[in-house]
Parts: sequence; C-alpha cells; structure tokens
Amino acid sequence: MKVKIFFVIFSVMCLPIFSQVWVEKDGYQYTQENFNKSVKFVEFICGIPLTEEEKEALKQGEINDFNANPATALQNVAYVDSQMQQL
Repeated sequence: MKVKIFFVIFSVMCLPIFSQVWVEKDGYQYTQENFNKSVKFVEFICGIPLTEEEKEALKQGEINDFNANPATALQNVAYVDSQMQQL
C-alpha cells in the first residue's frame, strides 16, 4: 500500500515538471523537458554544472529563440538530444 501511495504522489508532483509548457507559438510548445535537454547539452560541453543564474540566462535565450522561430528551435533541441543519445 505504501508503495502505491508513493507512486501516486510521485506522479502528481514530479511528472508535470517534465511536461510543463513554458511557451506556445504557432501551434508549437516549448516545455520544461526541452529546456532540460538544452541544459544537459550545455553542461556536457562545459564539463561543469550550470549555476542557477546561468540556467536563467539560458532559459531566456531559449525562449527568445523559440519565439523567433518555434519550428527551428524545436528541431535544434531534437537534433542536439539525438546526438547526445549517441554518446
């Protein structure tokens, strides 16, 4: 019973974080999951974790790029993610 309660609480509290929509434009959505992929890539390239200030700056840049051209921004995230999966 305790395990079932844990999974219900986990699902309610944690899973929405990964699918939270930050910005919508022209039928496209930029989500927390997209941002997490970008953070993972930048941290890999830099070799160190980003600070909260750096994450905020990256977030603003990602949102600006998305607003300028949503399709291209999402394609870039998908491409980088697919390349990271191959490493």
